[in-house]
Amino acid sequence: MSITTFVTRMLCVIGLCCAAACETQFTEQSPTGGTADAAGAAGGEEIDWGKVASSGSGGGNVAPISGTGGSVPANTGGGGGTVVNPSTGGAGGSVGPSTGGAGGTVGPSTGGAGGAVVEPTGGAGGQPEGTGGTPAEEEEVITCPPPGALRVGDNNDTILINGVTRNYVVHVPASYTGDTPVPLVTDWHPILFDNATQQRNSGFLAKSEQEGFIVVWPNGIDRAWNVGSCCTTSRDVDDVGFARGLVAKLSTQLCIDKKRVYANGWSMGGGMSLKLACDATDLIAAAAPAAFDLMIPSEQTCTPSRAIPIFSTRGLSDVIVPYNGGPTNPPNGLPVIVTFMGAKEHAKWWADFNGCQEGPSAADSNNCETYTNCRDGVEVVLCTNVGAGQFFGHNPGNADLIWPFFQRFSLP
Repeated sequence: MSITTFVTRMLCVIGLCCAAACETQFTEQSPTGGTADAAGAAGGEEIDWGKVASSGSGGGNVAPISGTGGSVPANTGGGGGTVVNPSTGGAGGSVGPSTGGAGGTVGPSTGGAGGAVVEPTGGAGGQPEGTGGTPAEEEEVITCPPPGALRVGDNNDTILINGVTRNYVVHVPASYTGDTPVPLVTDWHPILFDNATQQRNSGFLAKSEQEGFIVVWPNGIDRAWNVGSCCTTSRDVDDVGFARGLVAKLSTQLCIDKKRVYANGWSMGGGMSLKLACDATDLIAAAAPAAFDLMIPSEQTCTPSRAIPIFSTRGLSDVIVPYNGGPTNPPNGLPVIVTFMGAKEHAKWWADFNGCQEGPSAADSNNCETYTNCRDGVEVVLCTNVGAGQFFGHNPGNADLIWPFFQRFSLP
């Protein structure tokens, strides 16, 4: 079966057969019912969460509470003062849990010159904790944001990332109260498709309601993700920055346990979950790629900063990402060749990186093999689908297996 034939059949399976040229089916669509990012009270510009996720700057941004001098969530404060959710700083300014700017105030960390602490409310000039800003306790205390930013159910929204507006859907389960931190699953869609496809097929919508965690479905530029040498038209797309910005923004709207943020993905969405496992191990606690492997080292660099749990799902009859690896062309027509490690070699690569001493185990009743006795207690799992299934071997993972795996791991 050719890749073109496969893609056409897959479209029909999920109800997206093209009545005309398929390019019209894949036109980027704007979300409905969304809310724009908050505008700054002083300065008025929309927050660029790609920049906020790395470092803050003084003046102009409010997220989501207004305050004189603007705001910077959870990073470095600039001079002139800022205001951070969930509390409001008084005159003189305040900043999230990191370093305070000159004359400013700071959360539970080191104060800048003349610094002060803003947990939870800064008065005029701030309430100093000590001369020059003595460090507060380093243990992180999660303060839940005020309720009401996002409703229970699906929320369509946009976010500005390094000057580019991106869109996504975030689902808040009915059990969410806003009083207790809950996990967040980032769920990444296949190439040529969108977040609605992933929401329908990954199983994490139903699992979110059953287990009470939040799930977000981002949308890729060019209906793809910038991973390795593939597959967005522009190689400058910052999808890791997108992920960081999403977590940063959602953490100001919902009570999220930042030690339990996970990455699930299907097809190239699996590649995006692996991209985060390679480049953002400080952000996600575990990754679950389906129908995708790492590319060979000459085509994709992967240098995680710590051992990380990996749960891979692969199909023996996959015609897009061959189970045994090797070169293939992306189905979106880009003139590139990508060379995959192959399912077994990919699992072994992660087992070696994680320092696993045992495995792979014999396959269990779900045809899953596990590497254990790894650094920091992580594990590596490979589940193999023997039959072709609904998507001709190029299948999404099983949320009923992935979520229990995710639950066992959190950031150190």
